[in-house]
Amino acid sequence: MGVVTLSSRVDVTVVEIAAVNPHWASSLLTQSEFERMTRYRFTADRQRFAAARASLRVTLSALLPPSETPLDIELDGDDRPFAASLRDRGLDFNVSHTTDLAVIAVSTGRVGVDVERFDRRVAFDEVMDGWFTPAERACVRAGCAGAVGASFFRHWTAKEAYLKALGCGVRKLRDVEMRCADRGAVRWKGSRDDARQLHLRMPTPEHWLAVVADAPSDVTFCRFDPTTASI
Repeated sequence: MGVVTLSSRVDVTVVEIAAVNPHWASSLLTQSEFERMTRYRFTADRQRFAAARASLRVTLSALLPPSETPLDIELDGDDRPFAASLRDRGLDFNVSHTTDLAVIAVSTGRVGVDVERFDRRVAFDEVMDGWFTPAERACVRAGCAGAVGASFFRHWTAKEAYLKALGCGVRKLRDVEMRCADRGAVRWKGSRDDARQLHLRMPTPEHWLAVVADAPSDVTFCRFDPTTASI
């Protein structure tokens, strides 16, 4: 058997929002980020934004020499976040968050990530009729991941992570299909193969986490430690 050369290495950091001190997080925001945070009406939303952005800044800054921090995080033409100093080093990143978790993926190739809490109430049939293929709807209704919520979000996170890796919005969700066979695969509807690899994980018993990266890829997972985080 020949040696397999990895197309990408992906480091995924899972952040527990409640474990991040909101005052510390706010202190790491840029002026524009702080102004954006204050526009949120509810305290929980402001703290969630600050925790996610601060942990992202700390995680990405650790990849750069001190002379190149603080890090400038911008949006490209597809509203996809990027940092020029990381892109110049051949690194891509993506971020996702839900009510109580944030997830940061950094890769040597293109990467997309999505995390969702699946124990929340959703009009599953209505959403699936608009955004899922017939095969996906049948898979979810058959309980591919147990309960309907877990099965639904297993598909949803895979599809959204795929689109985020490509820089597409959720408007293309109905054009992407997640197939549950083996470890799962995701690709454009009707196509047979794709040069990207899907990684699915449950970081808690209530969440699905999906990572889509250039294939073949090696993915490692870790927890963000706010007690040792610094820039």
